Amino acid sequence: MTVRFSLGICCKFLLAFLHLFNIFGIDLRSRSDAALRSQKCLFRKTVNTSCELFCAFRAMQIFFRSKKLQKTCSSAKEVLKAFGAVRGKKLQQRLLELQAADHLGQISRLPPARCHEMTGNRQGQLSVDLDHPYRLFFIPADDPDPRKPDGGLDWDAVTAIEIVDIADPH
Repeated sequence: MTVRFSLGICCKFLLAFLHLFNIFGIDLRSRSDAALRSQKCLFRKTVNTSCELFCAFRAMQIFFRSKKLQKTCSSAKEVLKAFGAVRGKKLQQRLLELQAADHLGQISRLPPARCHEMTGNRQGQLSVDLDHPYRLFFIPADDPDPRKPDGGLDWDAVTAIEIVDIADPH
């Protein structure tokens, strides 16, 4: 049996992996960094021409609410130190999934990620599951927020998110 992967999916996953772990010296930045928002290609600063292939794929942009959260999530060592082995690995996995997607509509609403909109005091936020009961909370960072005619969030138009919190919502 032969398993075939789309070149786009493989490249997007590799792009997210390389970006997340700072292989090329480009770190995850806070939302206030205007340079990242205007960046057309994540690998433009590299001299390796084989990376130009990745420029055709636009990954979702990830911003952070605070510098502390950014620092914690940008380093595998810091993630494991702050959240432990199980939750830390799941957090890294979810960040990779979010980074590899073109838009929020590509993130599964079914387990294991179970991306969903929150209600109550967290209305306007979305979350993905980590290890029970912890979740990764984020908001759309597109300006203005993409909305459908009925007022709901247009998941297929969300191309940037801001990580708000990692917490137990209960």
